[in-house]
Amino acid sequence: MKVVVGQGSCGIATGAKKTAAELEKQIAAKGLDVKVDITGCVGTCYLEPIVDVYDDNGEMTRYVKVQPDKVAEIVESHLVNHKVCQEYAITPEDEQFLDKQQRVVLRNCGKINPENIDEYLAVDGYKAIEKVLKTMKPEEVIEEIKISGLRGRGGAGFPTDVKLQPKQTVDTLLINASECEVWLTSDTQEMLECSDDIIRGIKAVLQYTGIPKCIIGIENNKPECIDLLCKKTKDDSAIEVKPLPSVYGTGAELILIEKCLGREVPHGGLPADAGAIVMNVTSVSTLGKYLATGMPVVQRTITVDGDACAKPQNVVVPVGTAYQDILDYVGVKGELGKVVAGGAMMGPAVENLSYPTTKTTSGLIMLSAAAAEPPQVNPCIRCGRCVEYCPMGLEPVEVNQAYAARDVQELGKLHADYCFNCGSCSFVCPAIPDFVYKTMFVFHSLFSR
Repeated sequence: MKVVVGQGSCGIATGAKKTAAELEKQIAAKGLDVKVDITGCVGTCYLEPIVDVYDDNGEMTRYVKVQPDKVAEIVESHLVNHKVCQEYAITPEDEQFLDKQQRVVLRNCGKINPENIDEYLAVDGYKAIEKVLKTMKPEEVIEEIKISGLRGRGGAGFPTDVKLQPKQTVDTLLINASECEVWLTSDTQEMLECSDDIIRGIKAVLQYTGIPKCIIGIENNKPECIDLLCKKTKDDSAIEVKPLPSVYGTGAELILIEKCLGREVPHGGLPADAGAIVMNVTSVSTLGKYLATGMPVVQRTITVDGDACAKPQNVVVPVGTAYQDILDYVGVKGELGKVVAGGAMMGPAVENLSYPTTKTTSGLIMLSAAAAEPPQVNPCIRCGRCVEYCPMGLEPVEVNQAYAARDVQELGKLHADYCFNCGSCSFVCPAIPDFVYKTMFVFHSLFSR
């Protein structure tokens, strides 16, 4: 007999780890010879946490919404007395929902342990990457990516095949290791602890794209990272480590290209128009890890900090971990006013602490009630600070006026679409106008017409 607990991101977010721990506790207390294993999401996130019980004859019974307080009853009824606990079993309607599905890529999800490489190899795991590395040419790989419709996992969703095979001539792979956002240090930890993975990922991209050189851009407030990566790349003339000024906004794609290459991306253009492909340092490190181990992204390092954080630190968490669990781990200092997901300048406020971490969660910033209190908004005094500090060289006060007048042509002349919502204008403005939010409305309400 075997018990399997679904621990995909949805399962973890609803408490599957606590359910699994309670199962192990109850099984041990009963002296039962039953293994508790894990699997991924089976495709019914609304029923998590899900527990599958496999009898000795291979027959499976699925229990749904199994919180820790239900575990003892299931163990006593099914594992001890061999009677299905119908009260918590999946309904026929939900079974039919799954029976109608024909899975291809996810055919093994919910059936094998995603952290057990032997189980994956037993179902022909890694056959695809073996084919890519041993029998396919780079252009054939690109064509397969194009056919698959794979897109970037960031906000823009840029087609991956276009990024890796630009029509323009690309001579530089640019690694964004600046990490200029306030409080965030997860990329810094990645560089200090996973430098070999970073170099392995860079070399793989250079090999399969034919790009001749790579520049790793790191702000000069990270001397340990600069020294370490310089040491790792000293014998490789194709990779250069470039220290950058420690100025907020340097990590923006267009600014990074200008600082590292002295080139300007044309208005409305892409990095490839300036001869570069840009990748984040943690992304290329993840690629290096995958090539070495075959392990997909199941966890990530995030920064937990802020004036309301009792123990600021970087923590490695499974994807799907609830924000509340992370806050419980680091502790709260004083009165918690707001939690920001990502960096303090650009990250959105968290509405519900039961939200799960994702593959792109870089940090949780815990702000005290005083720090989270919105400042008073006053009239503009025309001081020009917003113009002086805008990293993109825009005129936020003029953009604000054009937006108020709904003047689309003027917004176009002011290049308002260059704004990447860094928040510098709002931060330095003595009147504290909500420039950032109004600029976001520009994109969504005006340029979408």
